[in-house]
Amino acid sequence: MLPINSWRADFDERMPIYQQIIDRFSRSLVRGELEPGARIPSIRDLAMTLKVNTNTIQRAYQEMERSELIFSQRGTGYFVKKDSEMVDRVRNEMVRE
Repeated sequence: MLPINSWRADFDERMPIYQQIIDRFSRSLVRGELEPGARIPSIRDLAMTLKVNTNTIQRAYQEMERSELIFSQRGTGYFVKKDSEMVDRVRNEMVRE
């Protein structure tokens, strides 16, 4: 499960919150805190935990799906994509930044 307990609910005002959530997710993925195929919290659960609007989490999840970091299964939830090349790609992008 996503290590959201270690995430602080305070966000930097200079960057969109959804982007900060994507960045935190990416760091957790690269650190190995998330396994490919792992289930991640529902939109509502993550919104309540981080004390943000559900639309913000939905936008982050949509962007992560578009980037092929996660996928959804109707009626089951959201999961980390099972793709080791994706983890390498995220790692390389983080190094470049």
